[in-house]
Amino acid sequence: MLTFPTHLFNPARITMRPAGSTLSGGEALSGEQDVIRTDGGGYWIITMAGVELSTPDLVRAWRAWEDHLENGTMKVLVPIADIRHAPRPIIGGRPGSPSRLVASSPDPYFPEAVAFATPFVVANIVDAAPLRATALRISIERGQRLRGGEVFAISHPVAGRRCYRVRRVLKHDGQIATVSIRTPLRQAIGANTPADFDWPSTVATLVPDADISPELEYGRHAAVDITFREAF
Repeated sequence: MLTFPTHLFNPARITMRPAGSTLSGGEALSGEQDVIRTDGGGYWIITMAGVELSTPDLVRAWRAWEDHLENGTMKVLVPIADIRHAPRPIIGGRPGSPSRLVASSPDPYFPEAVAFATPFVVANIVDAAPLRATALRISIERGQRLRGGEVFAISHPVAGRRCYRVRRVLKHDGQIATVSIRTPLRQAIGANTPADFDWPSTVATLVPDADISPELEYGRHAAVDITFREAF
């Protein structure tokens, strides 16, 4: 599966928003209202805004991706560039910086995978966990202790690569944190499953009927936005 080249288009703003369906049970005489989820935990909406297509190469790349996405019918991996908020290692008394990104494909427009040349944050899920689990123990082998709000990915053998977010840290035991996550696990995992905080990504499709065609000013440059929805 190809990876959308977030690193190439360098959006000014990235939003990772949880979405889903809820059902209201109505308002009781006490004034309280019961609201329940009906979607198994929801899904992610990823919006990249402020993409400046300022060179002919970027315009060509965007046009190629517009065609590849096929109006929301083609599944791709969509990275969440969020390394600033990851549990980065402390180097010289301050949070370190990762190495350069490397795309594992001869085609610069359509990378098959993207990662830092040298692993930056190293982490794994300590214990096996079942499908739809919402609590995990995560060991940070290289990096700071988790605080909450961090985004990571797990590569599932059947469900594919999926993003999760640390909802809350429930307990610390050294570098091991017991956390609640959003969304629930998309597939059961075994002990010592890697958790990718470096360059997390998820399987997604372009939001249907989205108009992402670049409107070129004087035939030279354009500003575009794009929105993806997690796909199953």
